[in-house]
Amino acid sequence: MLLRMLSGLLRRRTADSARADEMEDAVSQWQRAVDENPRDAVARSNLCSALNSLGFHEAARREGEEARRLAPRLAAAHHNFGLALLGLGRAEEAERALRRARKLAPELPQVASALGHSLRDQGRFDEAMAAYDAALRLDPQCGDALINRASLLLLRGDFARGWEAYAQRFEALGAASRSQDGAPPWRGEPLAGCTILVHGEQGVGDEVMYASCVPDLAAQGAQVLLRCSDRLAPLFARSFAGVEVRGGDAPGGWPRPDFQADIGTLPRYLRRSPDDFPARGGWLVPDAERLERWRGRLGRLGGRARVGISWRGGAPYTRGPLRSIALGELEPLLRLDGVEFVSLQHAGPGMSDDEPGQLRALGVHEFEGVTEDLEELAALICALDLVVSIDNSNVHLAGALGKETWALLPPSPDWRYGWRGDSMLWYASVRLWRRGPREEWGDVVARVAEALERRFAAGD
Repeated sequence: MLLRMLSGLLRRRTADSARADEMEDAVSQWQRAVDENPRDAVARSNLCSALNSLGFHEAARREGEEARRLAPRLAAAHHNFGLALLGLGRAEEAERALRRARKLAPELPQVASALGHSLRDQGRFDEAMAAYDAALRLDPQCGDALINRASLLLLRGDFARGWEAYAQRFEALGAASRSQDGAPPWRGEPLAGCTILVHGEQGVGDEVMYASCVPDLAAQGAQVLLRCSDRLAPLFARSFAGVEVRGGDAPGGWPRPDFQADIGTLPRYLRRSPDDFPARGGWLVPDAERLERWRGRLGRLGGRARVGISWRGGAPYTRGPLRSIALGELEPLLRLDGVEFVSLQHAGPGMSDDEPGQLRALGVHEFEGVTEDLEELAALICALDLVVSIDNSNVHLAGALGKETWALLPPSPDWRYGWRGDSMLWYASVRLWRRGPREEWGDVVARVAEALERRFAAGD
């Protein structure tokens, strides 16, 4: 699962789109095969796999279940069915399907790796690690096991070993590092008097999170050249004094650096234990003029408090369905008296046609286009009293700005949130609200609504 996630993030958007088109074609192909022969278990299993890749896990589950019924000894059917259950958050059921697949095909590393996912999602870390290790014994280059083993180490807080394993992400995924030929890779050498070129990678949220390491480089006396997403360049340039920041792909015209590093590699040398995470507030600085303008606009909304809200995140390969909440499930929160909610939701996969109407009915304020411009979004976030969000880039941006943020997490969270606790090492201002294994999102929303009502009861 994380293989698909990082694969999508590390590659270019055009490659992402090409892969999505490829999987849509596969769905059409296998659906035609099933229509022609409904008893073709292999076609149904392959349709299940293609649907999983696009995030249609419930439809995939139905096809996988039928494939298993038609061919009980077809390992692929049990494997793909198990992946669909994982996508639906049903890890215990997935484990049973994947153990069946493992028994039928003990030689397949991808089955052992998928079993590891189901065990990890139940909090059975030692067993999950054993499953990933078994996959790697079968194939030392099994990218799915390599990446997910690294994420499990990081999830458990074993940063020293986790970052070492995470360093294999490019090789494991068949993706290219953004580092250029010429300057050697930085491996933790002293940087006083040296120039280091840092290359952004993955998504906006990842770049923001890893950029927390940039001040550490400057503090060593390095001249830092930061190549990042075009969308982040103005914000980073304002925030990192003395760092030369450029957006885009080509660092042409810069001085030749002594070292270079992909930004996701910096924690390997700077965040090797919990003690290495500085207890600082935010490190990003919004545009002052925009901030004042947003304070004025929000001040006209009335209410005791103005709270940013987002409820959907990710894409199929980034576990989007598990990280997202249906807008209707937030109604107990959005109906609180005296609180004006402002949508911070980015457009993207999972948006329903009736969402705009729902927002109007719930009284949620929308400002068109604000989420597309990160300078505007950063200023808006800083003008709010609080941000409530599921796991998406808003958590990273708000946390890096030092804004009080409540993050709502699924039972099996992304590694950067850790497995337990209500605080986050990366951002001092973020409070975590975890959904228990036996809970629904409604249970979490009810707790958040109660806490938010207390938070602003006295007009704080």
